[in-house]
Amino acid sequence: MIDELNELLNPSTMPLLKRGRAVHYEGSIDKTGGNADWDWELYRQSNGESVLFEQYGAGCILNFVQHRYLSSPEPTFRFYFDGEKKPRFTIRPSEFGEKYPFIPPIADKFIGPERDGQVIRVVRSFVPMPFTTYCKITSDVALFGNAAPGGGWGHVIYHCYADDTPVSSFTPTDVRYRQLAAFWSECGRNPLKATEAQRTNSGFFTLAPGEEKKFFSDDCAGTVTALRLRTENFDRTHLKDLFLRARFDGHGKEDLALPVGCLFGNELGYHRVSYLFSGGDGEGGFYCFFPMPYFSSAEFSLENRGGAPIGIEELTVEHTREYNRLYTPES
Repeated sequence: MIDELNELLNPSTMPLLKRGRAVHYEGSIDKTGGNADWDWELYRQSNGESVLFEQYGAGCILNFVQHRYLSSPEPTFRFYFDGEKKPRFTIRPSEFGEKYPFIPPIADKFIGPERDGQVIRVVRSFVPMPFTTYCKITSDVALFGNAAPGGGWGHVIYHCYADDTPVSSFTPTDVRYRQLAAFWSECGRNPLKATEAQRTNSGFFTLAPGEEKKFFSDDCAGTVTALRLRTENFDRTHLKDLFLRARFDGHGKEDLALPVGCLFGNELGYHRVSYLFSGGDGEGGFYCFFPMPYFSSAEFSLENRGGAPIGIEELTVEHTREYNRLYTPES
């Protein structure tokens, strides 16, 4: 049984291989390969509705996005599941963030930038919507054109499962969606909540230009569950000048080698970002909670690739043996 809602509620499953499923995309990008992204329709039904998405077999919708001019006619999106003649779920863009289970932060709406004197409303959903044999999404408004009242920009990202995969079909009243919304609201707190975590703190130190410092190593199986960094007198250049390296299980090539801004989901540092698994406070404090399992060893280092010294006020690693039975080389 594949239960993607349950997986999202259990972040320890994130590193596990998801066998028997494939990721797909359907959206308004020009199907002929042209530089266009505003006509969103697969075909027109006899009742006049535009079919935006249609898939046979078992699977799960993971992401639904639509951008549309606020002054344009508001569409109604209808979701059909498993051969049903009537839609199991309907929603309008103005209802995103309000109609269960499309509630914040797993679904919401916001006003985007002005374009040619017009304002665009963006709606996004990360509500998992599984289906057993078939799924279709329609719009009662044709989503065509790059100028108002057009605005059909949008997409569906979904998983397809291998044949005969047991799945429970989408239930709009499932209380676990409320649990998922509450869980996704805990940004800045380690979502794994390991009960046997060990913490390594490097204490304050300064990295001279070109200097590299190893700040964590382990010679047993385990999982890094948290990285926290805070720099002294934070400047946005720290995000590109500080370079993090990690090597697991004695691999000949580094498994991680990237600027810390990329690791923390804030490459440019203009704004505070707060995601469930990464983020920063905009004042030099950053976190990464992606679970990183290893089977024999792990080592992390930090390098200053900039032209000025950088003071490191905090550099903390949390790791645990708690998930060693869950994470195996085969999984």
